[in-house]
Amino acid sequence: MGKNEKYPVPDGVGKWECQFEEKGLVYDYMYELKNRGRWLHWNELIKSTDLEDKRIKIQDIIVPTMDTIRYTFLMDLSITYAKPLLFVGPTGTGKSVYVKDKLMNHLEKDQYFPFYVNFSARTSANQVQNIIMTRLDKRRKGVFGPPMGKKCIIFIDDMNMPALEKYGAQPPIELLRQFFDCGNWYDLKDTSKITLVDIELIAAMGPPGGGRNPVTPRFLRHFNICSINSFSDETMVRIFSTIVAFYLRTREFPTEYFITGNQIVSGTMEIYKRSMENLLPTPAKSHYTFNLRDFSRVIRGCLLIQRDAVESKHTMIRLFVHEVLRVFYDRLINDDDRNWLFKLIKIVIKDNFKESFDGVFLHLRKENAPVTEEDLRNLMFGDYMNPDLEGDDRVYIEIPNIRHFSDIVDQCLDEYNQTHKTRMNLVVFRYVLEHLSRICRNLKQSGGNALLVGLGGSGRQSLTRLATSMAKMQIFQPEISKSYSMNEWRDDLKGLLKNVGMRGQKTVFLITDTQIKEEAFLEDIDSMLNTGEIPNIFAADEKQEVMEGVRPVAQAGSKHEELSPLALFAFFVNRCKDNLHIVVAFSPIGDAFRNRLRQFPSLINCCTIDWFQPWPEDALELVAVKFLETLELTEVERREIVPVCKHFHTSIMDLSERFLHELGRHNYVTATSYLELIGSFRQLLTKKRQAVMEAKQRYVNGLDKLAFAESQPSDVTIVKSMKSPPSGVKLVMAAICVMKDIKPEKISDPSGTGGKVTVMPKIRGEYLTNPEFDPAKIAKASSAAEGLCKWIMAMEVYDRVAKVVAPKKARLAEAQKSLAETMGLLNQKRAELAEVEHHLENLQKTFKEKTEEKAALEDQVELCAKKLERASKLIGGLGGEKTRWAQAADDLQITYENLTGDVLVSAGVIAYLGAFTSGFRQTCTEDWSMLCK
Repeated sequence: MGKNEKYPVPDGVGKWECQFEEKGLVYDYMYELKNRGRWLHWNELIKSTDLEDKRIKIQDIIVPTMDTIRYTFLMDLSITYAKPLLFVGPTGTGKSVYVKDKLMNHLEKDQYFPFYVNFSARTSANQVQNIIMTRLDKRRKGVFGPPMGKKCIIFIDDMNMPALEKYGAQPPIELLRQFFDCGNWYDLKDTSKITLVDIELIAAMGPPGGGRNPVTPRFLRHFNICSINSFSDETMVRIFSTIVAFYLRTREFPTEYFITGNQIVSGTMEIYKRSMENLLPTPAKSHYTFNLRDFSRVIRGCLLIQRDAVESKHTMIRLFVHEVLRVFYDRLINDDDRNWLFKLIKIVIKDNFKESFDGVFLHLRKENAPVTEEDLRNLMFGDYMNPDLEGDDRVYIEIPNIRHFSDIVDQCLDEYNQTHKTRMNLVVFRYVLEHLSRICRNLKQSGGNALLVGLGGSGRQSLTRLATSMAKMQIFQPEISKSYSMNEWRDDLKGLLKNVGMRGQKTVFLITDTQIKEEAFLEDIDSMLNTGEIPNIFAADEKQEVMEGVRPVAQAGSKHEELSPLALFAFFVNRCKDNLHIVVAFSPIGDAFRNRLRQFPSLINCCTIDWFQPWPEDALELVAVKFLETLELTEVERREIVPVCKHFHTSIMDLSERFLHELGRHNYVTATSYLELIGSFRQLLTKKRQAVMEAKQRYVNGLDKLAFAESQPSDVTIVKSMKSPPSGVKLVMAAICVMKDIKPEKISDPSGTGGKVTVMPKIRGEYLTNPEFDPAKIAKASSAAEGLCKWIMAMEVYDRVAKVVAPKKARLAEAQKSLAETMGLLNQKRAELAEVEHHLENLQKTFKEKTEEKAALEDQVELCAKKLERASKLIGGLGGEKTRWAQAADDLQITYENLTGDVLVSAGVIAYLGAFTSGFRQTCTEDWSMLCK
């Protein structure tokens, strides 16, 4: 101070009684009123960090720094002298943590009565007044305050979140301003004056933007405003180095790993700073924003590992790289950004860890080639390799073999399909394993949340359900209906929070952008992500029920321990944060995604982002093979269809770019389109094959019947011309002679009886039973005799049909005879009607039955006659159709053989070309048709 010649110490100041330090800023010192007074550096007030309790959670550790000491000192002054204090700073800087820690753990309980109020965009003035009034006691008529002898300290979190009303004011803010200006409110029922006493206010808020609004200066003038900026590099390194050292010490890691722990912190710092400088947000990359929570996620991920799972320092370095990839790399959307981060990681490994990148990842190298970005896809850590274990028994380890992991997933998928009504027909390939491992990592972390960004059909919901099942957790997804409103939404969330907070059920809350009927749904999700609760969701009686429900767990077996309502509800909220994992699945298409990220910043700040890239080519092949394996195809067809399907999908991507360039219209090619291609192909091919085969079979059957019916004169002429016919021909002609009743000229009747033998029994007995009397065998001797042979066999069939009709005619005659007898008997007995009335009734019944039988027999005789007539006409008329039918059958066989390619092109048109104009469709179908040929 005063060393700069441009800004000397004024002459009127005189001589300093205590010298000012030359290092640092004036804000780094405080004036201590002891003895003659001195300037004291804030760091001298930092007490040693007490982190001996091994049970303390990493996220609950507060490491004292110069900043925490300064802010706590200011809070002490404000509370002591009852002056309102407002903390302003970006998210992740610890505003709420500092205040809540002070109010919960460092205040005299017999002097102060603290409680919290969380503001949201939907908070109203009436809500705020009701919340505060329910916590105050009535001192006397019209005067309210905390219990006698205490001061009430109200902490307002997210103070600038309430939405602006019609005229630009924020009603909850105006209510608090009225308290500051006038010290009173008015009763909501009878408008009587309410005076408030012994109440102090502490508030925290972020800078305007992202759903937060500017606060009127008329209100801010009442506060002492303290700005909490992002931590300095030195402070961040101190905080996280302390946390890492605590973890390594309590888990009994060897001392050499403490150096590696410090290297992890410095390496994370380098990547965090460089990412903020180079990976800047744009309209297309609106999620490229980084804050201290991202830094924290890398460190917390590295602290998931246990000592037994660490083989060497290289294991810790690989874990560090894995966590950096999950936090920073997985959100990147293009190859340039991913390649930049990959190169940065290599530099950090070399400079910070003093190790060779290829040496650390020696097990991923292909032969002697350097480790590439593609090789790092096989780097995975997880706790899912022993799926039978639960909770803390599951160990976070490096996955040694991706094939082993694939087998585990297949096993878990089978178990899921056996225990759930809705089956998942999931194809397991490396793309699936990568994203499944990322979701499992989030579920492993206490309060881990995920934002899954991808197009429809990319597997976001299916993989979340499978990961939840693998982690032995429950899944909750609201059932959205037409009548689903804000009331049903709030009821669902109340039940969810009670399950995770009161009953301790580890639950995954899965919601997609299509289920968000109102933007107010996202306000509640944003609040749960940020604070673990939804402001004012519970009424007073419900809140009391919640606190009583968690009391036994909060007391941890010590029934006599007294816990304040504030402590009980804080325990409930922390339990909700630990047990609830929120997974939000969004599509990046359109402006809605960008707008929602801007309006609800917790979707980025409090979630690990996993951007689902388009399926790689190996995934397209495996999916096609999986879904086509049950389809009846030849091996050649199956081998050729898979690359054709892949070409269809990739060619549409190129066509969509040209479509956008020429017409300015977007077309998104999704995994759903590819699945629709395969599904349509399977369905259409089966349907068309059946239709073609049925049509062909009709023609083939007609040709067979014509062949049986035909007996051409030329056949007889050919046979007559044979001088020495073969034995088969002789056999056929002998049967023809029997049919025509032609006597043999030279052979006499060997029996000597001269009796006439019935034709058809002889044909059946002597010829049809002869194994040589077979059209196929006769055809080898003579095609002409084959036709005659078929004619004889057809006549035998006709005879059998005619024999069925003959008995029916006989029964008809018998029925007519019986009818005549019955009528005669009836005429004879009419004179005796009075005596045989009962007998007559029976006869009438018999008459009716016989009459019906007669009518039925007459109908059958008539029908058989018509059939015989039709058959004769048909046989005569179909002679000219044989050639056409044969040609049609051959054409249908060719159509059947070409059906696979035709149907594949048709399925591609259905799946992909709906959005294109006719010119683009024509070009694409011609290209596809040429490929299928």
